[in-house]
Amino acid sequence: MATPLPGNGGSNQAPVQPAAVRTYWAAGRSFGGRGLALLGASALASSAATAYVRYRARTADAGLPEEFVLEIDLALVKLVEKADASPLALLRGDAARQVELPALRKALEAAGKDGRVKGLLTSMASGGRESLGGLGFAGAQEVRSAIGAFRAAAGSRAHSVAFAPAFGEGGNNGSLPYYVACACGSVYVQPSGLVSLTGLESQGVFLRGLLDKIKVKPIFFTREEFKTAPNMFTETGYTAAHRSNVEELIGSLASQLLSGVAASRALPLKDVEAAMDAAPLLPGAALKAGLIDGMRYRTEHAA
Repeated sequence: MATPLPGNGGSNQAPVQPAAVRTYWAAGRSFGGRGLALLGASALASSAATAYVRYRARTADAGLPEEFVLEIDLALVKLVEKADASPLALLRGDAARQVELPALRKALEAAGKDGRVKGLLTSMASGGRESLGGLGFAGAQEVRSAIGAFRAAAGSRAHSVAFAPAFGEGGNNGSLPYYVACACGSVYVQPSGLVSLTGLESQGVFLRGLLDKIKVKPIFFTREEFKTAPNMFTETGYTAAHRSNVEELIGSLASQLLSGVAASRALPLKDVEAAMDAAPLLPGAALKAGLIDGMRYRTEHAA
């Protein structure tokens, strides 16, 4: 004869969950619901902040004076390829600082055709690549192209000037910020600023040694030796093919950087190469090399 389960009354119904289990489940559902609500509220707030900034930008034109100088302050704004409207961007304080590259290009195109614009001041931060918001080489070229389009449209009506406290300091490489700055008609640094036009570099990360220590054997299948994406897991350093890949890429980008600087500054290519070999340069040496037009403080441009 079967013995009825305790608390079940001998019926076929499922056992009643303990009170503690019901409490924990209810608490979990409540916490999850609040978490999702907070996440949704943060996303809405971030989107609202981005929309507000764009609205202010669209309506600001009505209040502009009859003559003014347009300033791109890269120490205040963060150039991005696509705006990040996530809650994390809101928490970082980045949402209101982001300016998308297409928006920058459109603004400069409009300014080039606007007779009220009498000049363009591009203010750079003193760091390395991070002073461009982390833009890569392609992004820097797009900014250069937008400045060039402004200059072509504005002609002699609006002079373009770039200013930086320094192009790379504290060991930072200022090549990419300078590459953008020299697209302007004139380039200035403050009297104590360095011009660290030290070229391009690449860093590789290889995890095979770590994986060997924890007894993990990575297995990847590649067609040829130049398919190097898995190398960070399968190698402890550069293979000959991998090194050749990187050197070819960096060499191509460096060639574009050198030729771009030479064209913008109206310098022979060999002179730009010599300046890069000698960098970092003090302002006097950079002026003598033709990389800058003078030494000024930012307040002098603001005046």
